[in-house]
Amino acid sequence: MHICMIFSKRDNPPEVPESQSVEGQGWRLDIVKSSDTGPFYPQIKEQSDEQSYRFFAGRIPGQKPTDDLPSGFSINNGDITAWEFPQGEPEGSWLALKFDRKRDIVSITCDLWLLQRWYYAEIDGKWFFTNSLNFLRDVTGNRLRVERRAIPYMLLFGYMPGSVTPIQNVRSIVPGEVVSIDRGRLFNTIRKRVPVKRVSISPEGPSPSQNECDNAAESILNSLRQAVRLELEKIDSIVVPLSGGMDSRFLLGCAMEVLPHDRITTYTYGHPRTFDFKFGVGMAKELGLHCVPLPMDRRPLEEIIKDGFKDAEGMTFVLPNSPMGSIREAALPEGSFVLSGYIGDAVYGSHDIEDNDPNHNTDEFLIEKAMAWAAGGYYNEVLPLLTSTDWDEMDFRGDLRKTPGETLPEKYERWHYEVHCVNRVNFALQKYRNRAFYLAPFIHRNVWEIAYNLPQRLRHSELAFFLAMEQGFPKLYRYPSARNAGFSVEMKHQWIKKIRRGLQRAMVRFDDSIWRTTGRFAYYSPNQNYGHRRELNQPMYHTGVHKCIEDLLSISILNPLELKRFRQRYDRRQGVSTHTIRALFTIREWERQFGDLR
Repeated sequence: MHICMIFSKRDNPPEVPESQSVEGQGWRLDIVKSSDTGPFYPQIKEQSDEQSYRFFAGRIPGQKPTDDLPSGFSINNGDITAWEFPQGEPEGSWLALKFDRKRDIVSITCDLWLLQRWYYAEIDGKWFFTNSLNFLRDVTGNRLRVERRAIPYMLLFGYMPGSVTPIQNVRSIVPGEVVSIDRGRLFNTIRKRVPVKRVSISPEGPSPSQNECDNAAESILNSLRQAVRLELEKIDSIVVPLSGGMDSRFLLGCAMEVLPHDRITTYTYGHPRTFDFKFGVGMAKELGLHCVPLPMDRRPLEEIIKDGFKDAEGMTFVLPNSPMGSIREAALPEGSFVLSGYIGDAVYGSHDIEDNDPNHNTDEFLIEKAMAWAAGGYYNEVLPLLTSTDWDEMDFRGDLRKTPGETLPEKYERWHYEVHCVNRVNFALQKYRNRAFYLAPFIHRNVWEIAYNLPQRLRHSELAFFLAMEQGFPKLYRYPSARNAGFSVEMKHQWIKKIRRGLQRAMVRFDDSIWRTTGRFAYYSPNQNYGHRRELNQPMYHTGVHKCIEDLLSISILNPLELKRFRQRYDRRQGVSTHTIRALFTIREWERQFGDLR
């Protein structure tokens, strides 16, 4: 369902004549919905009386669509601007709005991880709250304009950071934020932050004892089993995206303890030569599960871009690293529930910074770390494409400096979760939300608390997580994985793994030389998760890439001479990144969908 709620003075005419109106004292809330389009929400709750109007969409784990929201959930009662949760932050994926009809106050918030999110804007004296940038465009009658200052962020990061969107004056809500409008005046508060404070930072010290390892593994196993069981309660069947990694197979093991095998469907995508594809399909077959293998999306670029923009609305690449179109729909029947391994690796330590040097606990060191992770590989390629060296007009670095935390790791991980994950990973993983609702057990409160209370030596290299998997699901643990070069994690002869990896690196270098000479691919690395790293350099895409660059030459913020040089390097096969090509396609689509960039 697409939603747009418009808060304006009562004497203003409705933005959409057929909208539902809820009158306040001097202000009015107009509600515009489209039940045939937009995200699939298992639970939609509305209640209206003389005092207030309240709205909820999403799902609280363990509930059916007809169930009432849990008691104590502040959407049901309490002050309009108060979003306290006495029993702890609600699990699940949801957004909510409250309107105090006596005081003319509207307040919005959503789940801490922005699995569902609001966008908000003031346009011509009216406040708009929506779950879709595309729907906002349609409701406002194409009065939106592209935010040119957002172009460098898409080029550098491949997504919109923080509250930035591709549209002028339209903001995305950020994790834990409450946005309230009191008779036209905006008030922002943060009700909750992602809890990222670890009990220790450095893995130094004695090796963990066997008892310590066993206890940690048991705690992780029990917490994830409980989280998956809660998510699957009152759900008849699920879809599990299955790769060659460990996160998805751990959740699959938990799900198989809850649901019969014939109620579980898996899907795996990518090139048939990759580890992810081979192991995902092979594992499902060995377990007797129905698997939908999704091949590479080889449709014309314009068709993929159309699907990609409809899905992510320009907040990240319009050319995703996963297949779209009918092949993706085949794995996701309407009304699907998807058990997602969302950020499982990060929760248990894969992205931890193990740096307790107090001299590094500075704003500039934090910015350096964040930029290296988000844009390090593309900085030198992207900056020449801009007409100004001042790429940060919306003050991304200033926001970084305000990141709360006592240590560098705490600040960095807060940025990683609250900016990078919720804006890049969310849109990358949650595809076709009009057909599917995504369940994320790894971010359940109890799972998170156990993970972050582990000593660092058990978080290092996700040690405790793998011990838990070995303890709970030994068969899945021993199945070959992409992480181990296609071998089981229990393979004793590590030198064989080193030889295989060395051969793969040699073949990649050989492939590079063949490609630079002939323009053809000689070797498809099994480590490529989806698509060859030079996928968009194939001859079938040349015309589309040329047309995209040509369309962008007259945009003032981009340097036309450098864009032409970029095109020349692309034609000469001189190592142009697919990241930058995807970003350029996305920026061009902003103009097509949201207005003139010139």
